[in-house]
Amino acid sequence: MERFFRQEICRENRPMPPNRDSRMKDKKQNLWDDSRCLAAVRTALLVLAVILIIHGILNGSMKDVFQKAVRICMECIGLG
Repeated sequence: MERFFRQEICRENRPMPPNRDSRMKDKKQNLWDDSRCLAAVRTALLVLAVILIIHGILNGSMKDVFQKAVRICMECIGLG
């Protein structure tokens, strides 16, 4: 299939396309070079992080983590 594709392009007197790996690399670079795309990804991750933090606070996970941290600190200084 690729051979046929290259032959068709040669018949039309167009330059040969780069190989598949370089095309994929260019697409990845172009995707992340776009500052709007990068800003959207960062914003989505920030929103997801805030939602998960709020969920953890509401279901009591924060209390458990705080209690474990206090126990570990008390053991470290020799009070527990």
